[in-house]
Parts: sequence; C-alpha cells; structure tokens
Amino acid sequence: MLSIAIFPCLFTGAAGIVGELSTALNLKVYTDAMILADMKKYYDIPVKDLDGILFGRLKKNSIAHIEKENYAKLLQHYLQYLQKKRNRNSLHYGLHTSLLTAHNGKIVKILITDTFAGRQQRGIKFEGLSEEEAAICIKRYDKKAHRWTQFLFQKAPYDESLYDLVLQNKKGDSTDITNKIRSFCKNWTYRNQTLPQPRLMAQSALFL
Repeated sequence: MLSIAIFPCLFTGAAGIVGELSTALNLKVYTDAMILADMKKYYDIPVKDLDGILFGRLKKNSIAHIEKENYAKLLQHYLQYLQKKRNRNSLHYGLHTSLLTAHNGKIVKILITDTFAGRQQRGIKFEGLSEEEAAICIKRYDKKAHRWTQFLFQKAPYDESLYDLVLQNKKGDSTDITNKIRSFCKNWTYRNQTLPQPRLMAQSALFL
C-alpha cells in the first residue's frame, strides 16, 4: 500500500490540493479533527484535551512532558491500528502525519509551502483577513507546528529533511501541485526509513 501524508502549512492552498488528490486517486482522507474524534470514541478522552495536550504549549514540568509523550504514543499506535484496519491507501492531512512511519505501511511524506508574504496574501484573498490578521494567524500556527516537531524530532516543522517531497505553491496552481504529487508517487521508490523518526519509537509503547 502507498499512502500520502501532507503536513499542514497554513495558507498554502494545501486543503484544496488534498481534495483534488482524494478525488483523482480515490483516497480516503484523514484530518487531525477526524483522527482525534475517532480516538475519543475508543479512549473516551475529550477532543479538546487530546488536541491541547498533543499540540498545545508544553508546561515546564516533568509530569506534563510524560503526559504529552504518552498521548503521542497513544496517537501513534492508533494510527498503526487504523492503517491495518482500513487496509487501503489513504490521504492524511494534519499535524498527526509526523507520527506516520514505515510501521503504517508505505508512506510518502509531503510538505506544501510558500513564502511568508505569499501565505499572507492568500490569507487576505481567500480568508478575508487584513494584512495584520493574516500575519498573526501564520505566526500563531507556525509556533504550534514548531512545538510539535521540536518535541518529536528536535527539528523545525518545515525542515525539508522531514519529508520525501517539498513543493512551493508560489503560483497558487493547485492542479499543477496535484499533478506533481501524482507523478512523484507514481515513480516513487520506498525510502521512508531514511527520514527522521519520532523519538517515541525507541521508547515504551501503549497498546490498544
């Protein structure tokens, strides 16, 4: 199986690209919201708590660190369970894609990005934000993504070493980006094991 995992970078047009890829390749889409909602059913943990502990600001004490690590392990093992249960190719979009590894089958990890100015203009044009509002949204989101990947890899979220493919969506042409991803996946040779792995992999696990 070959699935696609796109790490989100705010205001890059990635959501539209996810829609095009899903339709073109007949892939089931999983977002952070969907994954956390499913986890709530299995573990009876409120989505707000899951989101806050996993992706929120980490308090500076050992108990909070252990709690975040345990929740990350729980998410990681749920993703492994989901991939085995569904037994089909899928398209993942969200921060949770950082935890998808070779244990989840063959995964192409992709980042779609743009310059700060390009992202800002997209926020203004498509979200109706002011220039200042768009800048604030981008900075806030990037801090959230940075906390997550720093925790897992000690790397910035848009570090190219974390991905098999990095694409700049400067022209805002979603069809062009979609075609590039399809071409890359068609000719892709399995090398996911060379990407940095979440440090949780080497530690004790929580099982379903």
